[in-house]
Amino acid sequence: MYNFSVPVKKTIFIILYLLIGNYIFSDTIDMAAVKAEGEFRWGIRAYNSGYFNKAILSFEKSLNIKRNNLLTRTWLAKAYYKSGYVEQALNLWNDILKEGPGNSLLQQKVDSIVFRRGLGKELTGKVRYVISDKIDASQPGYYPFKKPAGVYSAKDGTEYIACFGSNEILKIDINNRITGILRGGIEGFDHPFDILENNGFLYISEYERNSIVKYKLNGKKIKTFGATGTGPGELLGPQYLAVDGKGYIYVSDWGNGRINKYDLDGQFILSFSKGLSGPTGIAVNGNEVFVADRLKKDISVFDLSGNLLRQFGKGFLKDPEGIYMENEDKLLVTDANRVLEYKLENDTWKILGDTESYAVRLAGISLTANGNIFTTDFSGNRMFVLTDMSSLYNSFSVNIEKVNAINFPEVIMDVSVRNRYGKPIVGLTNDNFIVTESYTPVDNLSIVKTNTEPQPLNIVLLIEKAPGMDNLSEPLREAITDIYDAMDGRGKIEVVSTGENPAIESKMGADKLKLIEAATKTATSRSWHFDKGLKIAAADLIPREGRKSVIYLGRGVFNNRSFNDYSLIELSNYLMNNFIDFYTVSLDKNKPDKELRFITKQTGGKAYSLLSPGGIKNITDDIAHKAAPVYTLSFTSHSESDFGRKYIKLTSEVTVQKKSGRDESGYYAPLKF
Repeated sequence: MYNFSVPVKKTIFIILYLLIGNYIFSDTIDMAAVKAEGEFRWGIRAYNSGYFNKAILSFEKSLNIKRNNLLTRTWLAKAYYKSGYVEQALNLWNDILKEGPGNSLLQQKVDSIVFRRGLGKELTGKVRYVISDKIDASQPGYYPFKKPAGVYSAKDGTEYIACFGSNEILKIDINNRITGILRGGIEGFDHPFDILENNGFLYISEYERNSIVKYKLNGKKIKTFGATGTGPGELLGPQYLAVDGKGYIYVSDWGNGRINKYDLDGQFILSFSKGLSGPTGIAVNGNEVFVADRLKKDISVFDLSGNLLRQFGKGFLKDPEGIYMENEDKLLVTDANRVLEYKLENDTWKILGDTESYAVRLAGISLTANGNIFTTDFSGNRMFVLTDMSSLYNSFSVNIEKVNAINFPEVIMDVSVRNRYGKPIVGLTNDNFIVTESYTPVDNLSIVKTNTEPQPLNIVLLIEKAPGMDNLSEPLREAITDIYDAMDGRGKIEVVSTGENPAIESKMGADKLKLIEAATKTATSRSWHFDKGLKIAAADLIPREGRKSVIYLGRGVFNNRSFNDYSLIELSNYLMNNFIDFYTVSLDKNKPDKELRFITKQTGGKAYSLLSPGGIKNITDDIAHKAAPVYTLSFTSHSESDFGRKYIKLTSEVTVQKKSGRDESGYYAPLKF
């Protein structure tokens, strides 16, 4: 008889188990299905880590084994889309829809993508606004504010309303709920009329105290300026406020019939009154100041020094008050009980919305961060939200971008929320999100990061290596120095070259000298490759956390090899679908080629010139302050993971008033053995 040691006995047992198990179960286990599921699982993990090419390979391997798996085909299309191959993704999704009609969620996704990539917005016709919501102080259970006047729309989706009658400033969120009330500390406000925010401070006009007060965003008072009287810088009933691009504040001085101009510290600069009788609302458009006049029933336009340039609106306006520049060509005006739009280009007026049936005296007006019009009814103690009718009942575009389950059952996920034109929806709260697993709500759902709060910056400097760049080494060094200094510790930078063999030339987070060395060490070549360089830059950014941007430094003159490997459309889609902004910095007097301008516009970036008066010192501020579509949420899963082998179905729904959107995704918990 053999006397085996314990390890040897274990080995024999395992071998026998495998042999017998294989014999017993060979007819019951579908090994092809197991292998296909394994490839699918690795594809999901690669996708959620931002490695979309690896995800595509895994999904394709899975489909080679199990060709008609609907879920795998859907994920393959998602991976194609994130890789910039939108046409291939749409073809796959459309094939799925043809085979199994009735998938309304997938149909909605396809329709949304087709609309954004086509001429959807241009083909929607004239914009018509309707009242989508009313905030009425007389409604049962609502806060009894009085005489709402000026309104300021913050970039994070918050509305600030100065309530003249109840001596307070209200903060209202995207759900039209009051989230905060400022009352002016110990002294209190004395009939606040208007409010604006600039450089992290709030400025509030006090009608009865004849002053402007400066506050921190937390409500702490900094200083008061202005005084009662008719002299230089003095005020009699200050009402509306505006700020220009240089930081100067304009105040409509109702009692003195003029406009006063101050710097941000409250130092009086000048006043102007030519052609004015009863100045109310103010708006600044570049180098021009627009002033509404309730008594003369027109609008006057001045330069920044107070020289009268022109007047318009006489005979059409009834009682103009609040005004707001929607863009360079459109001016919004509250006129008695009407909301008007004036187009500067062709001198035409249009009535927006049906406020005449509900409003008494409209006062302040603003365009919210999400594109709605917000206006106050001073005499009716109400506020109105007006929405473009074409988008009123259209769903949001909601996409679960990635899921991190490494600490399962604690899960982190990124969800993008956009309107039908692809613009981010800001100001969402926990109450706007519903997340389910297998149709059961998850536990402890909370927003970890909103899409407007500061995040680390990840910037790739994409260096042109075309002939002629050898003569621009000094401007290149200057540009890198300016960008690095402007970062001010808010993130990290790396360098990618576009030479004959594009490559990452420095690690993310290298110091200034190493970045300059990395940008200049690679030789220029007639065979330089823009497309490969940009692809490398974007692929390196995608898995990183925070804001992601590519800054192109060069002359911007392409050759016939610039898009040999990847097309202009594919590259633009690759950046857009992964929320990477593209910025162009011209190092000489050349105007960047149309391809560069196209990518810059498509991704929402901006073009700069090192030789312009302002240079490029504001480029990192522009990147940092731009709203992105992505919210980061956390929750506790209640699902059984089967030791990381079970696909957990995940659904995220976003609902705001009359609009909603939904997306389905899934993930695997970490494998456990």
